[in-house]
Order: sequence, then structure tokens, then C-alpha cells
Amino acid sequence: MGHLRLYHFYHTVLLITLFLIWTPFVNGNGNQSNGASNPQYYFGTLMSNPDRAAGHVASGINTASLTIRWDSFEPQEGVISESYVQQIQQYITKFKNAGSNIVLDFGMHYPPQWVTQVPYCRYVNQFGDAYIVTNEPGRNVLNGVFNQVVRDKMAAYVGRVFSRINPQDFFAIRIGWGHYAELHYPDKNFAGKKNCYWGYDSIATNKVSGYLPAGVQLNPVPNWIPGVASPNNENARAFIEWYLNSLTNFQTFQISTIRQFYNGYINALYADWGVRPGHIEEAIAVNLNGTSFSEQYFQLQKGHDHARFIAAIPDSNVVVFNTCLNSNYPFPMTASIVNENSSNPKDWSPIHYLSWCVAQHQLPLKLWAENDGNDNYEAMQRSFERMNSYNLMGIMWAFEYNLYSDDPIYAHLDEYVNLIAGYNTTDVQDPGLLTNIVLYPIPADKLLTLKGNGEDAGMKYRIFSVEGKLMLQGELMTETSTIMIEKLPKGIYLLKLNDDKLQVHRFTKY
Repeated sequence: MGHLRLYHFYHTVLLITLFLIWTPFVNGNGNQSNGASNPQYYFGTLMSNPDRAAGHVASGINTASLTIRWDSFEPQEGVISESYVQQIQQYITKFKNAGSNIVLDFGMHYPPQWVTQVPYCRYVNQFGDAYIVTNEPGRNVLNGVFNQVVRDKMAAYVGRVFSRINPQDFFAIRIGWGHYAELHYPDKNFAGKKNCYWGYDSIATNKVSGYLPAGVQLNPVPNWIPGVASPNNENARAFIEWYLNSLTNFQTFQISTIRQFYNGYINALYADWGVRPGHIEEAIAVNLNGTSFSEQYFQLQKGHDHARFIAAIPDSNVVVFNTCLNSNYPFPMTASIVNENSSNPKDWSPIHYLSWCVAQHQLPLKLWAENDGNDNYEAMQRSFERMNSYNLMGIMWAFEYNLYSDDPIYAHLDEYVNLIAGYNTTDVQDPGLLTNIVLYPIPADKLLTLKGNGEDAGMKYRIFSVEGKLMLQGELMTETSTIMIEKLPKGIYLLKLNDDKLQVHRFTKY
């Protein structure tokens, strides 16, 4: 993770011809789709910029993410920001027109101020600390596990979004609804306290009534504190089973809420290393005192029992989605502990373990993943290797802005595009309709040569950056023509021939 990115380019010819579909189409149900094709793999970015969508699609990045922030959409309860809705609709239109598959995040981790006034809306740990984080956007989440009123507000928000935005615009919808949108409780350490478990609010401990969601039980040992011994560790066992089952119920609520409006893919976001077989028993044996492996590395307190969550998935359109595809160790560990060839699931990477959990499910579930964010090229390569090994739908790269950074510690756009190039990312037009133009050398430095079949003279060309900016344009004068590209910045470019035929070639400038 800390290695510097090394600039490199392929020395073999990279020649890929893509057919772009620029306009939306209507599917068999009469609903307008987002205009995307049906690729074998779904490669995308997080925090996607709609102005880059057309260039991305032409480069094989066929999927975009879109977050609708709760606080921006509904600044007052029941009051929708019309200007924000208009902005979101404009983003959707740009993505659709470019042919992007759109993945929606409801932004529950950005709650508006008014919903924070709901009584008992905060998680509380065994020390009596309410989880309130106002200085870190994306972490100030509400107690959706134990508070039915909070769930009602969440469900109403989902309904309001879909009253204004067509759910059929989206290829998938992300759920989790904890901080950073993933499924978990708050952090292990908070307000100077360590080993925090978050099942001690007034609702969960039966100090108030009328708020507990259906199917969620009361804390069976409300006066017990993690780390305190009991006969046969019975209190620790009762607590942790209740704690994990309550979070599973929250996942079920999210799925059922989305399913009222949408039957497509739901990406259930599972973060970090995860609780592996035997870890819960190890923690119970020390009465959840924080010294077991899964507690030292923040897993059990946050409730990351992914096997339990996956077993509760009710339909095969719920996608098991890992948010740390490249991970080799749990935080705050710094050395790899992965042994993919081991027979012990404790030794596997997170995506390997999740694939094993999926194989145990009676339904045919799909796997998809993203890296853990702000990563280098080595991590990107590892992510692609694991995509292959565990039969993933594709990769969402976190984050798009890193791909455009000048900082060499991040994997860059050209590297992502080159790795994608080895996969069938889009439906290709009938070769008989394509030109016979060949580009060389690739990568190119000062001159790019276009060689045709003698029938291409007079054909117009335009060269775009992957962001969609027109860089050069002209006309092929003879069977073999050269284009001066010396002044182009290094990177990936798209050469478009005869707009009416949508002929596109990609090349690298170094």
C-alpha cells in the first residue's frame, strides 16, 4: 500500500475498437433504461464526475456511481430541494447519454439536521457515550438498528427520492446505511474509550418503549458490560448473538424498503476483514474484553459477521459487495497475513472469504467489489487478479479523483484503462461496419500514423481526451496519414472517425 507507483506502458500494440451507444433505449418492460450496454464486466468509479462519463465509457469504464445526499435532498422534513433534484436529474441524463450504468447511493450517512432531533436517534456504547460525529462528513450516522422512528424517516426519504427520480434509471443501488454507507455499527474506539460495543441506548436496554423495530429483541443482558466474566461466559454469548442478529435485521429492513420500488441489483456493502469462523467463540472465551483477534482489529465491535448477513439475503438480485478488494490485512495491522492457498478461512483475503460464504448460500448470488480507497497501482493490479480468481462482476475504483491526480502514490487513469483493456467491457459493432484503419505506434510519442485500405482518404478524425475534451481534429488525406501529437499531454486518447458511424480507436501518448 505504501509503495510508489511506477509509470509504465504496454509495449505491445493496444488496438481496441468500440461501438458507443449514445442514446437511451427502452427495455422489454416499457421502462426507459439508463442507455448502457450489457458488458461482461462492470468497471466503474466512486465519486464519478458526469462530465467525464462519455470519455470513460469509450475507455471501458462503463459504470458510474451517484450519491444523493439526504441532507441536500430533504433539508427540512418533507421539503424537497427542487434545485438539488434538478441537479441530480442533470447528472443522470449525462450518465445515461454517455451509456454509463448508474449505481445509486442514498447518502444515509449524510443525515439532515432535522432528523438528528428524533429522540434516541444515536447509538450508545457501554460507557454511556452517544455516537455523535459532526466534524467528519460521512460518519455522523443515526441509530437505524434499534430505533423504528429513524427507520421510518429513512424509508420515507427513499420514497420521496423515487417520487421524483425514476428507479429504473439505476443499474444497482447500494445499501449498508452505516458510516461511509457500509453495513456496521460505529467504531471500536470513541471519545477516549476503547472496545466500544453499541447496544446500550435507551431503546435497546428497555428504558423507553415504543421504538424497537419488529424482529429486534431487547438487549438480553442490559446491565452486563463487555469484559466482565459470567458462568460459562453466558452473558458474553447472549450479548454478541443479539448484537449481530440486530444488525442483520437492519440489513433486511433496507432490502425490503428498496424492494418496494426497485427489483434490480442491490449492492450490500460489506467492509473490512470480517469476522471469520471461530472468531466469535474466541471473543466469547475472553468475555468480549477486546483482546481477541476480531476485537483487536475492530471487526466484532462493528458487527462484521458477513457470513451471517449473507445467509440472510432473501433474493438473488442482492449482490454481495466487498469494499476492500485489495486488502491483505485488517487495520491497524501493516503486514500481509493473506494465504489464499490455505484451507483455513481465517487466512484468506476478504473477497476470498466472501466468495466462500456465497457458495454456501442456496441462492445463486453475485459478487462485486471496490478497493478500500486512495490506492496505488500495485493495489489495482491485485484487485484485478482477485476479480479473476473469485468471479466478480467487476470493479468500482475508489476514487475517481485519484485517477486524475499528479501524485505518483495513486493509481492513474491510464493504468486503470490498460487493465480494463484485457476484458470484454462492451458489445462490439459488426466488424463489417468498422473501418480498416490501423494506428501505430502504440504507445506513441510525437507522431501517430493511421494506415487505411485506400478507401479512407477524406475521412475526418477528431481526437478527444478521456474527459471528452476535443484536442485535435483533421482529415485523412491519403491511405497512410500522420498526425502530430507531440504537444498532447501524456495519457489515454480517443480517436473518433466519421461521427455518423461512431468509429472509435484508443491510443496512448507517452
